[in-house]
Amino acid sequence: MSIAINLLPDVRLARLRAQHVRHLVTGIAVAIWIVVAIIVGGMFGMIGAQKLVLSNVNNQIAKNTAKIQSTSGLTMALTTQSTLRTLPSLYGSRSYFSKFMPVITGAMPANLTISNISSDSTGLLTITGTASSAYAIDQFYEALKLSGSQSAGGAYFSGVTINGVGKDATTGLDSFTLTATMSPGAISG
Repeated sequence: MSIAINLLPDVRLARLRAQHVRHLVTGIAVAIWIVVAIIVGGMFGMIGAQKLVLSNVNNQIAKNTAKIQSTSGLTMALTTQSTLRTLPSLYGSRSYFSKFMPVITGAMPANLTISNISSDSTGLLTITGTASSAYAIDQFYEALKLSGSQSAGGAYFSGVTINGVGKDATTGLDSFTLTATMSPGAISG
C-alpha cells in the first residue's frame, strides 16, 4: 500500500487560480472586442446610411429647384403677392381726391399747364408747371386761395404760397412752383 502525499498543494492551487483568472480576463477581453466591433460596425453603417440620406435629399432639392425654376410666372406671382400684403397699410393711409381735381382744374387759367402734382402725408401739396405769363400764375394762386371758401367746410387750401417763378429760355414760358396745405375737405371722400 502506498500513500501518495501531495507536498505542493499550494502551488497547484495557485496555478489553477491563475488559469481561472487567465480564462476570465480572456473572456472579458473577447466580450469587450465584440462590443467595440459592434460599435465600430454601427458607426460605419450610420455613415453609409447618412450618405444615402444626404444623396436622396440633394436629389430632391435639385428636382424641386428645377421644378420651381421651370414654373412660368412665378416671379410675377411673388411680386403680386408682396404687393397685396402692402395693400392694408396703403388703404389706411389713402387720400380721397374726389373734390380735389375739380377744384384744381376750375382754378386753372387756360394758358397754364401743370407738369407735376405731389403731396406728402401731412397734406402739403406741391404743384409745378408753366404759364404764358406771370399774370396767369397769379390768377391760379388767387383762385386756389379762394377755392371752396363759400362751402360750409371752408377753403380747400390754406397757406398757399408761390415758391419760385422763373423764365424758361427755350420756350419763353414762365415756370412756377406753388405749395399749399390741403384741408381735410379737399381730400376726403
